[in-house]
Amino acid sequence: MTSMNWPNRDRVGNKARAYSASEHSEIHWAPITFGPHKGKTLPQVFFADPDYFIRMHDEGRFSGRLSNDAECIYERATRIRPPGKDPRLWEFAIIAEIESQQFRRLVIIKKGRTLAKLKDQSPALEIQSRCAVLDAIAARRIAGRSKAGREKFDKSLRRRLLGETSTVSNRLACEAYFDDDSNFAY
Repeated sequence: MTSMNWPNRDRVGNKARAYSASEHSEIHWAPITFGPHKGKTLPQVFFADPDYFIRMHDEGRFSGRLSNDAECIYERATRIRPPGKDPRLWEFAIIAEIESQQFRRLVIIKKGRTLAKLKDQSPALEIQSRCAVLDAIAARRIAGRSKAGREKFDKSLRRRLLGETSTVSNRLACEAYFDDDSNFAY
């Protein structure tokens, strides 16, 4: 883990004191004590039910330690790097249908690669967007004009980041993903 500053779990006014990565390694994600995801941690909720996580975050419904955990996850979700790839050579690509502009899938491709070189490509598909650093919150809102589009994006994101497609994501895998500084651009 690289040494970077983490948002503090203890806020002072509207400003968060930063922890170093070594200080953070001793802090564990707090489980939710209410609602449909009671007992889960916010990294699990982000991958399992992003609609719920984003709505609760945007409405300021998480309080105390959960509020700080949510801020950390939300911030990191806006700066995702291609996992295990050199960011100078690889990028995310959002694939959509040409006519309807509906989201089809999220892929990680070499920079400059065209759609014609992608496996399982269809003439009705195009690369709608490319980025070296993925803002999953914004991309999800664009991809998910419909609930079905958001669900496809979420499944594609889980597959690319965790290697899973199930909405029941492994707690340790979800937490480890958000704990690993190398997954995010700074």
